[in-house]
Amino acid sequence: MKLRRETDPAIHSWLIRTAMGLLLIALHSCPNQTAWGQDFSLDGFSISDPKPTDQDSAAGEEAIAKVGFNESLAMGTVQSHEDLLAEVAGLRSRMLQQEMKTASRDFKAFEAEPGRRWFATYENLLIQPLQSNSTAVIVQTDDGYTHLQFPWELSYSPRVQIGSEATGGLLGWRVRYWRFNQNERFSANDANGLIPTGSFGSVGFLSEEGDIVTGVRDLAEGSFNSEVRADVIDWELQQQLSPSFDVYAGIRYGKIAQSYQAKTDEGDVFSSSEFRGFGPTVSLRMRRSLPVDHISLFCNLRGSMLLGHKAFHADDNIVDNFSQSIGAVDLRSYADGMDTLVGNAEIQLGVLLTMTEWLNISVALEAQHYGNVGGANPTAVFTGDDGGINGDGPMDDGIGFAGVSVGSEISW
Repeated sequence: MKLRRETDPAIHSWLIRTAMGLLLIALHSCPNQTAWGQDFSLDGFSISDPKPTDQDSAAGEEAIAKVGFNESLAMGTVQSHEDLLAEVAGLRSRMLQQEMKTASRDFKAFEAEPGRRWFATYENLLIQPLQSNSTAVIVQTDDGYTHLQFPWELSYSPRVQIGSEATGGLLGWRVRYWRFNQNERFSANDANGLIPTGSFGSVGFLSEEGDIVTGVRDLAEGSFNSEVRADVIDWELQQQLSPSFDVYAGIRYGKIAQSYQAKTDEGDVFSSSEFRGFGPTVSLRMRRSLPVDHISLFCNLRGSMLLGHKAFHADDNIVDNFSQSIGAVDLRSYADGMDTLVGNAEIQLGVLLTMTEWLNISVALEAQHYGNVGGANPTAVFTGDDGGINGDGPMDDGIGFAGVSVGSEISW
């Protein structure tokens, strides 16, 4: 930051007069010395000899006294050596105070003035779910066991927010809502080669002594479907720490629901899992202007801890079927009791284009993760050569989302 120095013209005048007076006093105090061997002249009297005679010294003193007296008359008063020093000290103090005021004024120019603006944002997300367990069916071949997984792809989802952004020490606020809903399905049989002739598939959740008791096995064909839905709402307060750094803090509500369905020649299987909870959330927003006009980089970071309840259920329509439910019955007196703590982390990195004073366009990469929300897909795995199957817990699965967001914001 380059400070602009402003000096009062009166100070310039005082400095010139004071400097002249100090020079005269110095020459008057040391009449027998020259300055670095240079020649000086003063009202016709020259000092060129390092050892002037007594007559020259007397003439010099008379000339100096004459000039000093005339300068004092021009200043309106005859001042002593002590008076000049006191005046110089006062001038230095005045200049220092003025420089400090100028620096303070220039520094405050960089501080945001107290203000507030309203804004509304609509983001188009092309995002893909990343399940910890995305198994649809386990296929047994001569070479071993293969897990066929759901081929999740990028899917569209909207996110909207509205609020008031504050500067200069004021508090702002915003409300955000994001909804994601995607289905993925495929068929497996000998025609498409996913379950070759002579091979069999299995869908297992609950097992006992290596046998599936919830699910189906020895299937030759089937269709498999998985669904993921997310609803997230944020209520946050905003504080601007600097023109390029904002902090948000508030409460987040999150719901992650997943379901699975298999229709096979050996029977049908259905399962579902759901987490609902709320808790504190903190978000940081950083911006960095680029040398190109109207373009800047931005980064959003978020962390949340959600306290809530999760449940899981699996069932099939086979004779003597066994269903499995976890978290379906709560013995406490209030509904939807809190029994699960879920950690959530998000990052967004992108480019912001300022079109006008009221319109911004953003493009960013985004990733999210929710841990310990549970899952609905088959958890069983085969162990050993005897065809035995071992079930795994569906309650500790996590899920993530990754993709691209394109947003527009209007402000007024």
